Amino acid sequence: MRRDEIQSLLDNIPVTPESMCSYFADRPSQSRAFRVDGDLPPELFDVALDRGYRRCGDIYYQQTCEHCHLCLSYRVLVQSFVARRSQRRVAGRNRDVEWRVVEPVLTSEKEALYLRYQHSQHYIKDIVRPDAERFVDTSYDEASLLDTLEFQMYTNPRSTRELQLHCDGQLLGFGTLDLSANAVSAVYFVFDPDHARRSLGTLAILAGLDWAREREIQYYYLGFYIPGHPKMEYKRHFMPAEIRDPAAGNWVTAPCPETAALAGC
Repeated sequence: MRRDEIQSLLDNIPVTPESMCSYFADRPSQSRAFRVDGDLPPELFDVALDRGYRRCGDIYYQQTCEHCHLCLSYRVLVQSFVARRSQRRVAGRNRDVEWRVVEPVLTSEKEALYLRYQHSQHYIKDIVRPDAERFVDTSYDEASLLDTLEFQMYTNPRSTRELQLHCDGQLLGFGTLDLSANAVSAVYFVFDPDHARRSLGTLAILAGLDWAREREIQYYYLGFYIPGHPKMEYKRHFMPAEIRDPAAGNWVTAPCPETAALAGC
């Protein structure tokens, strides 16, 4: 099948019914999605990434909300990437951290770290009321979270790799990297909340970019960038990069953040 035929096929997958948006509570969300039992050929995965698709478990999806087009696919140009001053500082203060890219294998150590990460990042925790009566937030369901972990990070095609960060024998973070013919797509990353000051998310991206550069890979996909959303701002500091215009279906140069002017961006 030719590339243009694959593009047409991906662009004409039926749109799902509306559901609640993960980023804006007052907006509905829609997507195109398909499932693959096993491996997606690398060349086909390249086209899917180029059309704004991402993977979660065995599901490949593209955000196609009718009244909102803020989920913008963001990819860093690997061979041209130059770390900013702040990113070099992150690398400098983590000289004691070793990173490695390996086959993804689920362990009890990773399960424990994932639960602590979710507990910290999403404020799912025990709540003590002013009257000292203890209330346990029932949304913190460990079994459900571990099911999510297994699907999200360990239901993978064979080409998927895991990026790990270690220090003195301790696992500080781990994340999923999808590989296509000419790209790496960062799926999800988990870090130890006790080491938040290390900026391990930034360190993981820098390590992933180094790994991709060594393999002469062209693009490093960071998922969706949502302008103005506080959880997404970090992505726009990895430059040079391209953003996919969902309306036109093409990629344009990502604007350099204003705050990077003094750093020579």
